[in-house]
Amino acid sequence: MSIMDDTTKDVVASAIKAAPPVSMVGMHFLGYGLAEWLVAVTLVYTILQVVVLLRDKVFSSELKRREEKQYRDRVRRRKLGKELHDDDS
Repeated sequence: MSIMDDTTKDVVASAIKAAPPVSMVGMHFLGYGLAEWLVAVTLVYTILQVVVLLRDKVFSSELKRREEKQYRDRVRRRKLGKELHDDDS
């Protein structure tokens, strides 16, 4: 084992030991306690889940319909363009 490995292990061990107090101090950020932060994080997570669900279920079908319509319109324009080109010949 090298000195670097021992130093790295010491730093990691110290960080792990300091994590609980540091997290508690961090949770008292802006005067809010742990319970308030958990409620806020849960609310944000729930809102994100609703957004993802709506995007996947509602808006994906709408997007698929738009893409199909655009494809049909492109095909129709190509056919019209060919017909007009054939008439010019």
